[in-house]
Amino acid sequence: STVDLSDIDSFDNKRINKIVSSINYGNIPESYEALKKLTECLCSLNVEIAANAPAPAVQSNSAADILPQVIDYIKENYTNPLLDITNIGTHFSLSGYYISKMFKSVTNESIAAFIANLRIEQSKQYLENTDWSIAEIYQKCGFTNEKTFSRTFSKREGVTPTQYRKIIRNV
Repeated sequence: STVDLSDIDSFDNKRINKIVSSINYGNIPESYEALKKLTECLCSLNVEIAANAPAPAVQSNSAADILPQVIDYIKENYTNPLLDITNIGTHFSLSGYYISKMFKSVTNESIAAFIANLRIEQSKQYLENTDWSIAEIYQKCGFTNEKTFSRTFSKREGVTPTQYRKIIRNV
């Protein structure tokens, strides 16, 4: 069966389905015209969706406008073990790579290092002021496992979390 493609001017599921079902793979010119019309309909839909989409979370891409928002977002969410460049980029409707480069160029520190510093500082507070286990502390600070926590902590502080707690409590 054939379909009159001239009446396909806007997105309509029934019309799209008619176009798709009318594709005759034995007749290349007819199939080409059907696919061309289908592409036009889908492009029109895409333009319509884009025109009605909500504004992105960030209105400006300048570092001066974005950086304070990024830093606030990280400070509010650093305890989330899934927080990373990709998630931050998604939140701000920007490329994680762009945010990472902008962050580093302004702060001279990577986002990963910034997040790790926040987590370590919070863990130090917990080690000093609570009797929570190391497992409880690393989880509350956003680390995914004890090994990563201990390695990161030792690298930054020069001692393990357990050693840190003993040193602080004996002083």
